[in-house]
Amino acid sequence: MGPDEKLERINIDLPIGLARRLEQKAEDLGVSRQSILKKWVVEQLDDAESRNSWFEGLSHDLRNPVHGILSYAGFGVKKGEQGELTAEKSLHYYRSIKEAGSRLLDLIEDIVLLIKLDTGKIPFEMTDRNLGTVMQGILSRLSKQPDPTKVSLNYSEPESPVTGRFDSRLIGDVIQRLINNCTHPAETNVELAVSITTRDPETTDNPFNQPAVCLTLQHPHADLSDQRLEDLNHLFNHGGYGRAAKGQAGLSFAVCQRIIAGHDGDIRVERRNTGGVEFGFILPA
Repeated sequence: MGPDEKLERINIDLPIGLARRLEQKAEDLGVSRQSILKKWVVEQLDDAESRNSWFEGLSHDLRNPVHGILSYAGFGVKKGEQGELTAEKSLHYYRSIKEAGSRLLDLIEDIVLLIKLDTGKIPFEMTDRNLGTVMQGILSRLSKQPDPTKVSLNYSEPESPVTGRFDSRLIGDVIQRLINNCTHPAETNVELAVSITTRDPETTDNPFNQPAVCLTLQHPHADLSDQRLEDLNHLFNHGGYGRAAKGQAGLSFAVCQRIIAGHDGDIRVERRNTGGVEFGFILPA
């Protein structure tokens, strides 16, 4: 059986709606149905491979905090049975268990959120909002965090409102995630430069045929390897479950991509000519 005949057999088993969409795409592009079907099959196999790899990495990410919880609980039990469990050691074990439990909970919540976004179970409440108001909420939360000196924002409110149609809760979540994950956990006294602007349709960096709102977040000292930069932009441009979606930060970046894509927007990361990196997103207003 030749390749085209195999593809024809695959096409027979496709859902009617999907088969029609592929045929319409082939007609729009002026190519054969077999070539479109072949491309679709390859994309599905690649996506399945990426997803399998992602789940393998995820099991490792989940195992680490679970192992920490069990280990510290075991230490406490052993010391208690030996009559050596002091108040100081108890406090150390409790704090370590709490820290591991918090990491585990964050991972689980991000996994659930990512799955809900991928399956369309998160409603987007689109209203006309000022992006500056969202930023003020972020600043307020940062000022109340346990260590307010860890990250600060160099941000000035624009003279005019930066108004767009978006879900303020979800966009606020994206901004917070970008702030949290563009810095290394060991970094302190990091100042991130944040700006929000509007973009006219004629602006060269506006991909939409309508006004848009834009946010940029600059880390002056961060550095990304060429591979990490490529992986992140592949995730931001195509979604999926590639290498950039692994780990706590990767999960968070994947959530950002889904939310921005749900707004029909674009998200990116690039190196700055003056050093450091810049994350940014743009949304049709």
